[in-house]
Amino acid sequence: MSDTVRVVTRIRPFIKNEAKECSSVVRVFQNAQGRGDKTTATVRVYDKAIKGSSAEDLDTHRSFSFDCAFGPEASQEKVYEEAVRPIIMKCLEGFNATILAYGQTSSGKTHTMMGDITTTTDSAQAGMTPRAINHIFNYIASCLKEQMAVPDGDDDKEDKEEGG
Repeated sequence: MSDTVRVVTRIRPFIKNEAKECSSVVRVFQNAQGRGDKTTATVRVYDKAIKGSSAEDLDTHRSFSFDCAFGPEASQEKVYEEAVRPIIMKCLEGFNATILAYGQTSSGKTHTMMGDITTTTDSAQAGMTPRAINHIFNYIASCLKEQMAVPDGDDDKEDKEEGG
């Protein structure tokens, strides 16, 4: 993660009434090359304003490039593991980081960031925020266990000095 800013997009799954009308409107392609040795992704969006255009004809799609893109089939876990986990790990190493969800109304920000946590935060549908919180607290707990498992040599030294 050497880049200062990484731009990732997620295409949310269609809502019921969109599924029929929009099945081939947005397509995600993973590119083999990108900036330096990085893989990039291209999102192509059908532009019906182009005369004679067809949703199946990729030449009539507008093209947008990202460092990474996830299609509607991507699970919350996949998005977290590939896009968010590395950032959380850097935070735990002491670096500052921000994860920002941006988009128009109904574009999927809440679905991605919060997900469906009506059952538990460990749910497969949990979003990035509950996953990051779980990750951070699990990391803290594992660090505390490691500290408690390793005896501190200074305690023995103090006992000897006190005559104990």
